[in-house]
Amino acid sequence: MSRLGLCRFRFEGFERLRTPGPHLIVANHPSLIDFGIVISQLPQADCIVAESWAQSFWFGRVARAAGYVVNSQGAAVVDECVARLRAGRTVLMFPEGTRSPPQGLWPFRRGAAHVALRSGVDLELVTIQSDPPALRKGQPWWDVPDRRIEYLARAEEPVRARDRAWEGASDVLAARRLTAVLRARTIERLNRDPVQ
Repeated sequence: MSRLGLCRFRFEGFERLRTPGPHLIVANHPSLIDFGIVISQLPQADCIVAESWAQSFWFGRVARAAGYVVNSQGAAVVDECVARLRAGRTVLMFPEGTRSPPQGLWPFRRGAAHVALRSGVDLELVTIQSDPPALRKGQPWWDVPDRRIEYLARAEEPVRARDRAWEGASDVLAARRLTAVLRARTIERLNRDPVQ
């Protein structure tokens, strides 16, 4: 897409995510290609994929060959992500669970928070923006803007997995509080600077 002049991609702060050790990356999900945008900058990433994608003819083969985790496994998904982080791997999650609505974000699911709390690995927030918006939920892939799409992916400051705000709380309450902080931080960062 870049070579054809359809898109320009800019990345900020990804150097920290290329270092060895476990990384739990969480990102907003404005377009169909967010997965590719993020993993293109990483030496390795285990992704969580929707069951519908995992069962598709083409992408399902890729997901199985790459060893991605299918999100239909319930609590076992959290266990698997924690195990991969403990093995020093990078795990990529989209807490909205699907592509974002045209304006704003969907509510965040608590899976990433449960993984962070159980593993002790901080949430590495990545924000993705595009101008003009493209490849959004419900938008056909062939419905392309009349000008080049500018994508900006930023690795933001991590959201701490261990914090006094949820220390001593039950697992459910701690995950709820951590998820609220993660969503608020994502909104704050997305509203901070537009794509230029």
